[in-house]
Amino acid sequence: MYVGDLAGEQGTRLVNADAPAAYTSDHVLFIRQGTLFAQPFDSASLELRGSPITVAEQLLIDGVSSLAALSASPSDAIAYRSGPPGERQLMWFDRSGRLYGLTSLRVFVVCRRS
Repeated sequence: MYVGDLAGEQGTRLVNADAPAAYTSDHVLFIRQGTLFAQPFDSASLELRGSPITVAEQLLIDGVSSLAALSASPSDAIAYRSGPPGERQLMWFDRSGRLYGLTSLRVFVVCRRS
């Protein structure tokens, strides 16, 4: 993953990742060898701070597109898919990492949370 200023020069390597990364208000989320990590990120200096922490394991990455089921928002909410192929369940976590809620259904085609 590279980071840079749109008005600046060429970007610099920030972290090695196996799929496109996601960004919250103050963390970069990236996947390496099936593990989702979060690491504090300073958007003013465009530098990582501290050490990465493990968020989840067994994230699947599409072998053709190199995409993973991972999304993040500036409000610090994240969504991801982990676990063995074919088994799916949505889980919500609060900002401290505690399980906030989960769905009783295990298979989804389209879902929306508001």
